[in-house]
Amino acid sequence: MKVIGWYLAEGSLDKTRVVFTLCIDEEDVAIFIQSTMLKYGASVTYSLRPENNKIDVRLAGKKWRNYFKEICSHGAENKSLHARFLKIEPKLQKEILFSWLESVCDGLVFREFLIVHIENDIFHHG
Repeated sequence: MKVIGWYLAEGSLDKTRVVFTLCIDEEDVAIFIQSTMLKYGASVTYSLRPENNKIDVRLAGKKWRNYFKEICSHGAENKSLHARFLKIEPKLQKEILFSWLESVCDGLVFREFLIVHIENDIFHHG
């Protein structure tokens, strides 16, 4: 589920693949995405672009492109999570949300407050 959150924050689609563009200091995230998607049979490439301070993780194949487009849409401003994810257990929803927040709020002062607030208000189930 974390990969879905990172797609919402850092993912894009081209004609035949899914691309996660991360900051160079997010190599742990790149490795996580790569290892997770390899478990699902994806063809994954990983490349550093130090001149741009970026890492690209690419999932090859229209199967993956179509999957991410279906569950999250596409385009930087148009991505959203499909409504069916509201029906999954809160623990899995939390994984998606926290990976999205981790990427989007990276380095922001209120990040920890926001995560604690969301955890206490939305995901507190006794």
